[in-house]
Amino acid sequence: MRALLPLLACLLGGCSTTMQLPADFLQLRGESGFKSVTADDARVWIREFADPNEGKLEFWTESLDRDLAGQRGYAPVGKGEVKDADGRAGRWLEYSANVRGEKVGYLIAVFVLDKSLLRQQHVRVVEFSAREAVYAARVAAVRAALATVH
Repeated sequence: MRALLPLLACLLGGCSTTMQLPADFLQLRGESGFKSVTADDARVWIREFADPNEGKLEFWTESLDRDLAGQRGYAPVGKGEVKDADGRAGRWLEYSANVRGEKVGYLIAVFVLDKSLLRQQHVRVVEFSAREAVYAARVAAVRAALATVH
């Protein structure tokens, strides 16, 4: 019976991904997945997708960096390791880019959710972007909030 409690909680609660951001972020309800914005147009969103090929964290981190820096021309700014609210290891990558003539900051974090009895492996990606000044003012708080992703 105890083994069924997490499943029941997941079914009743909808299994939605959550993240605790500063109070001035507004979580958009009714949107698919997690999306949050601020009045000055900072944006955080979380996507999750199935990975039937079971790529490791290193694979996904390198793939993201190769795409963003190598293919799209984003300028690498920093990188690091993080753990989510469940203690799962993740990696974050930080970039700057010129979008339509305006400099923006971009933070992306990736976590690999191991397969379980009821589902295949998934990859969870957390993204944060904003214009340069807004990004600089908020990036530390968003990076800290990665530890609250559940």
